[in-house]
Amino acid sequence: EALSCFREAYLFSSSHQLFAMLRSTELFPYHVFCCTGPGHWRPLAAFPVNRVFCFGVAVVGSTLVVIGGIGSGLFHSSLQSVHALNLLSPEANWSRLPDLPCNCIKPRVVVSGSFIHIFRLSSKDQRVLSMDMGVAEHARKWSFEVLPATPCIVKSALAVNEQIVVMGDGKSGGHLYLYVPESEKYLPLVACESLSHPVFSFFHDNTLVVREKRRPNEQFFKFHALSMH
Repeated sequence: EALSCFREAYLFSSSHQLFAMLRSTELFPYHVFCCTGPGHWRPLAAFPVNRVFCFGVAVVGSTLVVIGGIGSGLFHSSLQSVHALNLLSPEANWSRLPDLPCNCIKPRVVVSGSFIHIFRLSSKDQRVLSMDMGVAEHARKWSFEVLPATPCIVKSALAVNEQIVVMGDGKSGGHLYLYVPESEKYLPLVACESLSHPVFSFFHDNTLVVREKRRPNEQFFKFHALSMH
């Protein structure tokens, strides 16, 4: 009830606390809140005002990171800026992290250990951009050398049991790969001709769940489940 005036939400947890990043009923901005008890939310630092939508979100330890997206200027240009917020410090403000090497809209972001990985930096880019948040601030930098390029244009990606699953689509159906760090390769998981347009995925109870649109402009979704035992 306390958050009923908001129309979009990212919910996430850090250090056993629940947080919400919410968009108001106005055009913008987003707001970040920490849950302090049932029905009680404490606002954190104001969201960077120049970022409106289509950005990536990552939580690394107790740090919230927002990446790229669309700006609030007259022409709504895409952004390459990256901002971070310490979720456990009530007085913290947003800090600036190293910029991306190019503007980025709707990045597919995965956190694995202390690394942030960005898949699909642009619509046809199969490289993976990474940064280690575990090093000192002055040593943080983006690199294409941490993970190899993906075998498909990535539509969705997530971390699964210290590995990474990437999904893309193609004329012959969907593509589903598992990146195994030991081999530094993307291994095909299963044949998935029926998975044509994956748009969202999550992992629960050793099961990978993928939501897809049957056609790019379709409003209805279908769900697929794959056991990862």
